[in-house]
Amino acid sequence: MKKVKLFFALFMTSHLFVSSAQANELKAIQLTMTASEEVEVINPQGKIVFQLIEPSSVVPGDTVVYITKYHNQNSQPATNVVITNPIPKHLVYVQDSAKKNGMTVSYSSNQGNHFALPQELIINNKDGSTRLATAADYTHIRWTIRSVATDGQGTVSFKARVK
Repeated sequence: MKKVKLFFALFMTSHLFVSSAQANELKAIQLTMTASEEVEVINPQGKIVFQLIEPSSVVPGDTVVYITKYHNQNSQPATNVVITNPIPKHLVYVQDSAKKNGMTVSYSSNQGNHFALPQELIINNKDGSTRLATAADYTHIRWTIRSVATDGQGTVSFKARVK
């Protein structure tokens, strides 16, 4: 199988979006994103476990894990913090892989123009019929964090598979 270099978005920090209900908090939330390849390894006990490694090249079927760390550097708690990650177009979201950690997670199937919970995200077919979106339809993931304490930190993450 030919190896494909996926330079396109393994490190897509410039495409992360954060917003907050309070305008001055926008500068105070620091985001750092990493992308790792998830690989199977055999541990010393002979069991298969998953490990994250720095990707050098990935091929169709490989899984990439995106982890976004957030840190509130403001002198006050930040409320209604929204972190939006696009899903690179050469990858497909792995169903139920977005870590919720008590947050609301919503998805978009139209390049981030509209977000909804999975059971409410509708696709309009060309013939006029509708259907629920599937993980393969998702283009963006959005986490809404009710409150991040002063100097508070956390992570959000998701997995995507190379097409």
